Amino acid sequence: MMSLSLRTKRLLIFLAILIIAILLSLFIISTFPKQEKSTEIKQEETIIQQPVVQESEEEHIQREQQLVSESAVRSLSDTFTERYGSYSTESDFANLRDVLVLMTDRFAADTQNYLDSAKSSDDYYAVTTQVLNVKILDFDEEAKTATTSVSTQRQESRGTIQDMSVIYQTLFLELIWEQGMWKVDVAEWQ
Repeated sequence: MMSLSLRTKRLLIFLAILIIAILLSLFIISTFPKQEKSTEIKQEETIIQQPVVQESEEEHIQREQQLVSESAVRSLSDTFTERYGSYSTESDFANLRDVLVLMTDRFAADTQNYLDSAKSSDDYYAVTTQVLNVKILDFDEEAKTATTSVSTQRQESRGTIQDMSVIYQTLFLELIWEQGMWKVDVAEWQ
C-alpha cells in the first residue's frame, strides 16, 4: 500500500476543507429564501409595503465567495505558519521543503536558493510552533491580495530536548492569488 508523505496529507486535508467550505457556501446560496415585493389591498385604500432593503443575488454571491476566500486565507495562514515555524536540526529543513508548494513561485525560488546553500548546525536545536490566532489585516478581493497577522506560541529547545523555553511571536504573511489558489508571497517574523 502506498504511503503518503506528511506534506501530501496536509495538502489533501487543506484542499478537502476548502472544497467543503465552497460546497457549504453553494448550498447556503441555493437554499437562501428569496423575498418578493408584496402588496396589500384594503377596502378603502391601497397600501404598498416596501420590501426590506436586501442585497441583490449577485451581491450575496460575491459576499459568500469573499467569506469562502477569507476562510481559505485563514486556513492557509494557519497551516503555513505551523509548518514553516517548526524546525529541528535533525530534520534538515523539512519544514521549508514541505511549504514550498504553499509559496508563490518567487518566494519558493528564494527559499530553494536558501535551502541549496543552508547547513544544519551540529548543536541540537528545535522549535515547535502552534498558532493561537489568525487575523486578516487586509483583504482585497479584486487585487487578489491579503495580509495576515498570525500569533503563535513557540517551544524552543537548545542543546537538549529538556532545555526548553516558550516564546510568543507573530508572523506577518502577505498572500496573493497565484495559479488558481492563495499562496504565501512574504513571511516575516516579528
